[in-house]
Amino acid sequence: MKTLNDSINYFIANVKAACFQYTLRPDGSDHIMFLNRECENLWEIKKEIMQGDTAKLWSMVFESDLDEMKKSISKSAYKLSVWNHEWRIKTPGNKVKYLKANGFPEKTADGTVIWSTIIEDVTQRIELDRENRRLLDRAANLERKASLSELASHIGHELGGPLTVIDIVNKKFQSVVNDGLINDEKLVKNIQRLETSSQRINDIVKSLRLLASDVMVSGDEEHIIILDSISEVYQIVKFSLNSHHINFDFKEVENDICVKVRKTDLQQVLLNLINNSIYAIKGQSDSWIKLSAREVEENVEIMIIDSGEIDESIRDKMFVEHFTTKPSSEGTGLGLMLVKKFVTSMNGLIEVVATEKNTTIKLTLPKCNEIRN
Repeated sequence: MKTLNDSINYFIANVKAACFQYTLRPDGSDHIMFLNRECENLWEIKKEIMQGDTAKLWSMVFESDLDEMKKSISKSAYKLSVWNHEWRIKTPGNKVKYLKANGFPEKTADGTVIWSTIIEDVTQRIELDRENRRLLDRAANLERKASLSELASHIGHELGGPLTVIDIVNKKFQSVVNDGLINDEKLVKNIQRLETSSQRINDIVKSLRLLASDVMVSGDEEHIIILDSISEVYQIVKFSLNSHHINFDFKEVENDICVKVRKTDLQQVLLNLINNSIYAIKGQSDSWIKLSAREVEENVEIMIIDSGEIDESIRDKMFVEHFTTKPSSEGTGLGLMLVKKFVTSMNGLIEVVATEKNTTIKLTLPKCNEIRN
């Protein structure tokens, strides 16, 4: 008949979690006294190696996790409190695992602390939590965009009526001016301003609808005339360009260059890159942004160049997540990372051209073989 110890030992040997006794001596040296068979599966090395050299286990811990892990062990040893901690390891097979420990300390007469510890592989749980957060963030983002789309539609509807009336009245004024029936120069200028302001409101509403529309559906690739997309994005950034006295030139973009992408994705990329340029060069005495496009075999290369210069030390970090040269109140370091994701999703490439003196970003996108209306 099995004794209680036999049952406990059987349970420890067969439980699907790593069980071991970890010893920390007063001089700082450590040792593993006991391990069950699951320890080999978790760390992917033999029990004899782990017991003979704890450095093998420590070397697997992520460097960024190491300090906090050691602090948590020291705290548990000092207070004789339960050791609860999560950390990451990289196994000899190059697998990244997330581990969670529950260790119960006991102190011996000579000051040695011994933890009876259970360690679980919680990688799957962490990855599921991360995916759930990603989906929740995406859902929240789509909800915000859907609200924006609804707001844009409402604005367009509310402004549509008054703008129609203004357009009709303005056309009548223009007709009277063209017939030479109004000679008051000041009045003629005001009529022209009325037409310009009306057109600007129309452009703003169209631009808002453009960026907010169709966000709930992934959509198919379209045959997009680059010049049309740049012209529409220009209407969005025109006020910012003018307010900072930045010259914007896209005369070198020919009318018949076509790419096969989602229109909203392309325009979001262009908008982000142009806004980045505006931020970087605003305040310069002679600031400018220039766009060009050309066909290269089966692709189209779009160049976004501005009057600024990129420091060599940050060139390779520009598309890295959370890297930013902006103050924390103004930038999260996500803008260019998202631009790169958009470009990749369009089967394209984005790069900084290191050989140019001025800041130059090159987009390479798939060319369409025909233009569809």
